[in-house]
Amino acid sequence: AVPRTRILATGGASHNKTILQVLSDVFDAPVYTIDTANSACLGSAYRAIHGLVAERNVSLADVVKSAPEPRLAVTPTAGAEEV
Repeated sequence: AVPRTRILATGGASHNKTILQVLSDVFDAPVYTIDTANSACLGSAYRAIHGLVAERNVSLADVVKSAPEPRLAVTPTAGAEEV
């Protein structure tokens, strides 16, 4: 089975439930958030670490195992795909 799409929202707008609901309805996918300040910096740091360990065939998934677990924020509104 093909994995279902999910959206990970970060930054200031990720605190706005209305914006998250629009994203969820438009893309027909659940939206998750993480409670981490400076998430762009954190993502950049994970990519940098991945670059440093790439010669040892360490996957990005292995690098981010310690990342905060995303929290489900909103799910698509029933019937929204028909609009």
